[in-house]
Amino acid sequence: MINYIKRHKWFLLTLAVIASISLLGLQFEVVPKNQSSTIGQGKVVLRIGTIEASGTVDYICDGTDDDVQFQGALSALPANGGKIEILAGNYDVGALVTRAIDNVTITGVGRGTYITFDGISAIFLAGGNNWTFRDLRTDAGGISMAATTGWSWENVTINATYYAYRTDDLTTGTSWNIPTGRTATYVIAASDAPANVKAQADVVCDGVADDVQIQAAWNNIGNGGIVTLTEGNFNYSTTILIDPADTPHAIRTFSGYGATLNYSGNSNAIEITEIYDSQVRIEGIHIIGTVVGNSGIKLTETNRNYIKDFVISSFSTGTGILIDVVDTCSEHNSFEHFLIEGCLYGIKTEQTVTPVSISSTNIQDGNIRLLTAGSYGLYFGQVHAEGSLISRLKISQQIDSTVGIFLDTTHTICFDALLIEDYAFPNNIGVQSGVDYDDQCVFYGYFINSDIVFDNTNAPITGRFSGYENTFAGETSGILMGWVTSGTQTKTLTAYGRQVIDGVLPANVVCEVSIRVTQLFNSDGTDEIRVGHDTGGDIISTLQDVSVTGVFSPVLNSAGIFNNTLRTGVDRIKAYYVNGGAEPTQGKALVIIRWWKVDNSP
Repeated sequence: MINYIKRHKWFLLTLAVIASISLLGLQFEVVPKNQSSTIGQGKVVLRIGTIEASGTVDYICDGTDDDVQFQGALSALPANGGKIEILAGNYDVGALVTRAIDNVTITGVGRGTYITFDGISAIFLAGGNNWTFRDLRTDAGGISMAATTGWSWENVTINATYYAYRTDDLTTGTSWNIPTGRTATYVIAASDAPANVKAQADVVCDGVADDVQIQAAWNNIGNGGIVTLTEGNFNYSTTILIDPADTPHAIRTFSGYGATLNYSGNSNAIEITEIYDSQVRIEGIHIIGTVVGNSGIKLTETNRNYIKDFVISSFSTGTGILIDVVDTCSEHNSFEHFLIEGCLYGIKTEQTVTPVSISSTNIQDGNIRLLTAGSYGLYFGQVHAEGSLISRLKISQQIDSTVGIFLDTTHTICFDALLIEDYAFPNNIGVQSGVDYDDQCVFYGYFINSDIVFDNTNAPITGRFSGYENTFAGETSGILMGWVTSGTQTKTLTAYGRQVIDGVLPANVVCEVSIRVTQLFNSDGTDEIRVGHDTGGDIISTLQDVSVTGVFSPVLNSAGIFNNTLRTGVDRIKAYYVNGGAEPTQGKALVIIRWWKVDNSP
């Protein structure tokens, strides 16, 4: 009896609710279980599933010609679009599924929704704009977006290629806010970038004329924007023009860690053009040029740019970094952490009138490798460089007839911790003949395996490069040593210990010379060794007989007793074998100079 009353109460309550809804003017209809409700022209959301999902879906597929159900669901959507949900399962279609409407979303449940065709032909064709595919997997035929716009893929796998996010090329980063974790305004993927990298990109290049996509991105990023190139190769022949004239005083970044720019044109791979305060940052790129290329990066009358973590190579008749001052200035530019190799000029200034300013230029933590005869590491033309710093720079050569640093009316530069390697440089630091120089260029730190040769005989070294002697700052003693043999009769003595400059003897030192003959020299005349330099062959010690073995202390000359002059360049210390008859067929002697720093001679 009690149960009957309870059921009766619920029945009366239900009738009361229905009556209340009727009084409010709302329509109410009891729909049989097997009948779908309709809204507008058709159901907005339709569900497709396998036989196992029977009773919970609108269309049931059996794994054969499932395109019939897919097409049926798509055709049943309203004309203004809708959504199709595909449950987990394996589906196989026998024909393309498409419809000419906009605003369609087709979604699965992840990789558990797997749709196949023939592995070649597309399964779906977007028949209008603003189609979205989400959370599903297909065979290699995949999905065709045709010429539609506004489309996107999310968590879609095509065969073995996974796309976390992919969108219409015309959809820029300002049009969407997907949580990828990236910080770039615009990401451009190389044609050979990994699939997961491409999935995060705004644009994927095809490996031909890639400058088109890169240039378009740069032109559109606005103030403070970032263009990032992914890992991989970008191929092009037209200069990428970074022209910030429309947005001065805005720091904009061009970044490409892992990106290689293969430039095949005859101009400049990248050019930053005229504007007083461009404030462009370029970082992490590798530019490879050709024999006809003009430069890797060219700065044309542009200031306050920061270029770091870069490699420029193979501009064999061109320049790595070209600072084109033209007729005004290019100031406050920084170049850090770089390698430039195989270029005719590593870093070069160029101008049409003289002198002009490159003041406050900062070059540091770099390596310039010269691979072409007649090439220059640094070439500073007739420019003022007040306040400029060149620090921790290494210049090395792999071929003869190159110049490490060339200065032409270049004022007020501080060189610190500079390495210029290899003896074969004709002019490790060259100076234009007949040109006057400011006395503020200062060299600090060590010069390794290097000469300094000044072609300008009108001005003395003293004062003009007043810091050069600081090469030995803090050093109180050192050793120069080398073997003279019947085959090597002239030997530049190698530096040992903390002194690292071969053949260079500092000023204000006293010397001790020892010659250890381990194998006698056997000329049929006299056999002697002296120690000095090219313009003073015995300035350190006089001739010492080496026709017998033993340890000898030769007689010192004036510079050996007290040397008050920095010996470098053509004055670099050498040991010379001199014979008075036929050439010897044997002979070995170790020549050792020990030196100690003392106060100036009274």
